[in-house]
Amino acid sequence: MKIAVGSKNPVKVNAVKSAFESFFSSEKNFVFSELSVESGVAEQPMSDDECILGARNRAFAVQKATNADFSVGIEGGIQETNGVYFCCTWIVIVNQKGKMGMGTSIRLAIPDAIMHLVSKGKSVGEAAGIVFNTTDVGKKNGVYGLMTKNLITRESSYRDAMIAAISHIQSV
Repeated sequence: MKIAVGSKNPVKVNAVKSAFESFFSSEKNFVFSELSVESGVAEQPMSDDECILGARNRAFAVQKATNADFSVGIEGGIQETNGVYFCCTWIVIVNQKGKMGMGTSIRLAIPDAIMHLVSKGKSVGEAAGIVFNTTDVGKKNGVYGLMTKNLITRESSYRDAMIAAISHIQSV
Protein backbone atom coordinates (compact mmCIF):
# COMPACT_ATOMS: atom_id res chain seq x y z
CA MET A 1 0.00 0.00 0.00
CA LYS A 2 1.45 3.34 -1.09
CA ILE A 3 0.73 6.35 1.12
CA ALA A 4 1.92 9.85 0.24
CA VAL A 5 2.02 12.64 2.82
CA GLY A 6 1.88 16.26 1.71
CA SER A 7 4.54 17.29 4.22
CA LYS A 8 8.09 16.50 5.23
CA ASN A 9 7.45 17.42 8.87
CA PRO A 10 8.49 14.32 10.87
CA VAL A 11 5.64 14.73 13.39
CA LYS A 12 3.04 14.66 10.61
CA VAL A 13 4.71 11.80 8.74
CA ASN A 14 5.07 9.68 11.90
CA ALA A 15 1.41 10.25 12.81
CA VAL A 16 0.31 9.11 9.35
CA LYS A 17 2.55 6.03 9.53
CA SER A 18 1.29 5.10 12.98
CA ALA A 19 -2.37 5.54 12.00
CA PHE A 20 -2.10 3.47 8.81
CA GLU A 21 -0.08 0.72 10.48
CA SER A 22 -2.65 0.52 13.28
CA PHE A 23 -5.78 0.74 11.13
CA PHE A 24 -4.53 -1.71 8.51
CA SER A 25 -2.70 -3.98 10.96
CA SER A 26 -2.85 -7.01 8.65
CA GLU A 27 -1.11 -5.07 5.85
CA LYS A 28 2.63 -5.64 5.84
CA ASN A 29 3.79 -3.80 2.71
CA PHE A 30 3.53 -0.09 3.36
CA VAL A 31 5.48 2.38 1.27
CA PHE A 32 5.36 5.92 2.66
CA SER A 33 6.55 8.96 0.74
CA GLU A 34 6.80 12.59 1.77
CA LEU A 35 6.43 15.61 -0.46
CA SER A 36 6.28 19.28 0.44
CA VAL A 37 3.26 20.83 -1.25
CA GLU A 38 1.56 24.18 -0.89
CA SER A 39 -1.65 24.55 1.08
CA GLY A 40 -2.98 27.54 -0.84
CA VAL A 41 -4.14 29.13 2.43
CA ALA A 42 -2.64 31.60 4.90
CA GLU A 43 0.45 30.62 6.88
CA GLN A 44 -1.75 30.73 9.99
CA PRO A 45 -5.25 29.57 9.05
CA MET A 46 -7.92 31.20 11.19
CA SER A 47 -10.97 28.99 10.61
CA ASP A 48 -12.02 25.39 10.17
CA ASP A 49 -12.99 26.15 6.56
CA GLU A 50 -9.53 27.50 5.80
CA CYS A 51 -7.86 24.49 7.45
CA ILE A 52 -10.05 22.04 5.53
CA LEU A 53 -9.27 23.83 2.26
CA GLY A 54 -5.53 23.74 3.04
CA ALA A 55 -5.60 20.04 3.93
CA ARG A 56 -7.68 19.27 0.84
CA ASN A 57 -5.31 21.24 -1.41
CA ARG A 58 -2.33 19.39 0.02
CA ALA A 59 -3.98 15.96 -0.33
CA PHE A 60 -4.96 16.50 -3.96
CA ALA A 61 -1.58 18.06 -4.84
CA VAL A 62 0.36 15.12 -3.43
CA GLN A 63 -2.08 12.70 -5.08
CA LYS A 64 -1.50 14.34 -8.45
CA ALA A 65 2.27 14.21 -7.96
CA THR A 66 2.51 10.62 -6.73
CA ASN A 67 -0.64 8.67 -7.69
CA ALA A 68 -0.38 6.85 -4.34
CA ASP A 69 -3.12 4.55 -3.08
CA PHE A 70 -3.86 7.16 -0.42
CA SER A 71 -2.66 10.76 -0.23
CA VAL A 72 -2.82 12.84 2.93
CA GLY A 73 -3.04 16.57 3.57
CA ILE A 74 -2.73 18.01 7.07
CA GLU A 75 -3.50 21.61 8.04
CA GLY A 76 -3.60 23.08 11.52
CA GLY A 77 -5.12 26.36 12.52
CA ILE A 78 -7.27 28.37 14.86
CA GLN A 79 -11.03 28.49 15.31
CA GLU A 80 -12.83 31.09 17.44
CA THR A 81 -15.91 29.84 19.27
CA ASN A 82 -17.85 31.96 21.77
CA GLY A 83 -14.91 34.30 22.22
CA VAL A 84 -12.42 31.49 22.90
CA TYR A 85 -9.70 30.58 20.42
CA PHE A 86 -8.94 26.91 19.87
CA CYS A 87 -6.20 25.21 17.91
CA CYS A 88 -7.03 22.10 15.96
CA THR A 89 -5.90 20.21 12.89
CA TRP A 90 -7.83 18.91 9.91
CA ILE A 91 -6.77 15.93 7.84
CA VAL A 92 -7.98 15.10 4.35
CA ILE A 93 -7.21 11.78 2.73
CA VAL A 94 -7.91 10.94 -0.93
CA ASN A 95 -7.57 7.73 -2.87
CA GLN A 96 -6.70 7.18 -6.54
CA LYS A 97 -10.37 7.53 -7.52
CA GLY A 98 -10.64 10.95 -5.85
CA LYS A 99 -12.75 9.67 -2.97
CA MET A 100 -12.13 11.86 0.08
CA GLY A 101 -12.25 11.32 3.84
CA MET A 102 -11.76 13.87 6.63
CA GLY A 103 -10.83 13.85 10.28
CA THR A 104 -10.06 16.45 12.91
CA SER A 105 -8.02 16.56 16.07
CA ILE A 106 -9.29 17.58 19.47
CA ARG A 107 -9.54 21.30 20.12
CA LEU A 108 -7.33 22.92 22.70
CA ALA A 109 -8.08 26.39 24.06
CA ILE A 110 -5.21 28.74 23.32
CA PRO A 111 -4.01 30.95 26.20
CA ASP A 112 -4.36 34.71 25.83
CA ALA A 113 -0.56 35.18 25.90
CA ILE A 114 -0.21 33.01 22.79
CA MET A 115 -3.18 34.62 21.02
CA HIS A 116 -1.73 38.07 21.71
CA LEU A 117 1.41 37.07 19.76
CA VAL A 118 -0.69 35.45 17.01
CA SER A 119 -2.57 38.75 16.63
CA LYS A 120 0.83 40.38 16.03
CA GLY A 121 1.58 37.99 13.13
CA LYS A 122 3.19 34.98 14.80
CA SER A 123 2.04 31.44 14.10
CA VAL A 124 0.66 29.45 17.02
CA GLY A 125 3.86 27.38 17.09
CA GLU A 126 6.11 30.46 17.09
CA ALA A 127 4.01 32.14 19.76
CA ALA A 128 3.99 29.02 21.94
CA GLY A 129 7.76 28.80 21.59
CA ILE A 130 8.10 32.34 22.90
CA VAL A 131 5.61 31.86 25.76
CA PHE A 132 7.07 28.48 26.81
CA ASN A 133 10.70 29.49 26.04
CA THR A 134 11.42 26.66 23.61
CA THR A 135 12.17 26.17 19.91
CA ASP A 136 10.89 24.03 17.02
CA VAL A 137 7.48 23.54 18.63
CA GLY A 138 6.02 22.21 15.36
CA LYS A 139 8.67 19.52 15.04
CA LYS A 140 8.32 18.40 18.65
CA ASN A 141 5.23 17.79 20.78
CA GLY A 142 3.58 21.03 19.72
CA VAL A 143 1.24 23.31 21.61
CA TYR A 144 -0.70 20.23 22.71
CA GLY A 145 2.36 18.78 24.42
CA LEU A 146 3.43 22.05 25.98
CA MET A 147 0.02 22.71 27.47
CA THR A 148 -0.87 19.16 28.57
CA LYS A 149 2.50 18.12 30.03
CA ASN A 150 2.84 15.80 27.00
CA LEU A 151 -0.26 13.82 27.95
CA ILE A 152 -1.53 14.82 24.51
CA THR A 153 1.11 15.53 21.90
CA ARG A 154 0.97 16.99 18.44
CA GLU A 155 1.72 13.54 17.02
CA SER A 156 -0.90 11.72 19.10
CA SER A 157 -3.59 14.26 18.20
CA TYR A 158 -2.68 13.96 14.49
CA ARG A 159 -2.70 10.16 14.74
CA ASP A 160 -6.22 10.16 16.16
CA ALA A 161 -7.40 12.61 13.49
CA MET A 162 -5.74 10.44 10.83
CA ILE A 163 -7.56 7.34 12.09
CA ALA A 164 -10.83 9.31 11.91
CA ALA A 165 -10.03 10.31 8.29
CA ILE A 166 -9.17 6.73 7.32
CA SER A 167 -12.39 5.44 8.88
CA HIS A 168 -14.33 8.14 7.00
CA ILE A 169 -12.86 7.27 3.60
CA GLN A 170 -13.44 3.57 4.27
CA SER A 171 -17.14 4.22 4.97
CA VAL A 172 -17.92 6.75 2.20
